[in-house]
Amino acid sequence: MKEATYRVIRFPLEAGDRYVSVAWNYAQAVLLSTGNEGSYTESRATLDKICKEHGVRLRWFDGSYVCGSDGLMVPDDKLHSD
Repeated sequence: MKEATYRVIRFPLEAGDRYVSVAWNYAQAVLLSTGNEGSYTESRATLDKICKEHGVRLRWFDGSYVCGSDGLMVPDDKLHSD
């Protein structure tokens, strides 16, 4: 089973907040996302379903990302530990 980091992104709009969930792991060629959902819970549930269908396990990354020398987004702590 592949693993992917994920985030739920909130888009504040005048008509009400919308949410999109994204899961990625560049090393394992994983990039999955949901459509435009009405709540965090709906977005996360949809992402869980999509990931299950594709054999991907989600892992939370609670930190920041930076653009690495190869142009890929990497966790900030990876650049400082080398």
